Amino acid sequence: LNLFLAGEIDLFGPRNLDDIGVINVAIQNQDIDATVIEGYGGAGSSQFIVFNWNLESNPFLQNVFRNADFRRAMNHLVDRDTIIDLVYSGAAEPMHTGVYLPNDFWLDDSVTTYDFDPERASELLARAGFSRRGGDGILVDAEGRRLSFRLATNAGNNQREQIIQIFADTVRDVGVDVQTEPLDFSLLVDQLLSSGDDRPFEAMLIGLTGGNRVWPFGESVYACAGFLHGFNTSGSCITPQETLIDQLIKQGIRTLDTDAAREIGVEIQQLEAEQAGTLFTVSPLLHVAWTNRVAGEHPLELMGAFTGTRQLELTHIR
Repeated sequence: LNLFLAGEIDLFGPRNLDDIGVINVAIQNQDIDATVIEGYGGAGSSQFIVFNWNLESNPFLQNVFRNADFRRAMNHLVDRDTIIDLVYSGAAEPMHTGVYLPNDFWLDDSVTTYDFDPERASELLARAGFSRRGGDGILVDAEGRRLSFRLATNAGNNQREQIIQIFADTVRDVGVDVQTEPLDFSLLVDQLLSSGDDRPFEAMLIGLTGGNRVWPFGESVYACAGFLHGFNTSGSCITPQETLIDQLIKQGIRTLDTDAAREIGVEIQQLEAEQAGTLFTVSPLLHVAWTNRVAGEHPLELMGAFTGTRQLELTHIR
């Protein structure tokens, strides 16, 4: 940002609305001659909470995390509107499936979403065996075991640290104890990529990027044997939805008819929503700024996460 404001670089991607505010003040003060585009599209990435189904050393939590009613309850407690307002100052959109928002061809309104609904979450938790609170206000099961777990994210990522704190504060209101755990990013990734029956984490907030627009259901993420199949890297499918998704992604890859492939993609997203193995949060909007001595940017309607904001071959000094 400082290099851009000093005129030492011509192209800059503001990280957030604070950066945009600083640039706009500099423009108003005529310290820099520049153009700023706020929120030209959604990010080609995802941010999500994932629970570890492979926790052999803690059978109680493993059973909790494998319970679909628990996961659906947690999904109803992801307060996406508050995250958008408090963390991104409104410059983000809610996300409900693993398809990145710029891939709108693959999105469909028929897919189940989880609105913020603490009352429904409490009903689902009761169905999962947690209907009574202990003396400290935290839900306990029939044997008196507290509903408590650790939620990690990468330390130093202020936005993610805020998200897990918002989630922890929200779920406490319905009787769930979440201890936030900022970790070194490399350690967090190692934990996500770990495999076997006893992986070294309970829950984490992390994100993915990459993929493509032709078939946005990568085997590394959606297949039961995928190394990024974050909630279950035992190598085997555990739920019927997992098994069917595993079959559908292979079918979709082989399908040459685009409309037929989209139908398969929508079915995958519906199964993903029913299973609630991954709790998607929000997708930040993208921003761009450039000094007005350069030209060659795309028209606004062509800017996006996959097309970028310009082709460098066409970028030139006026």
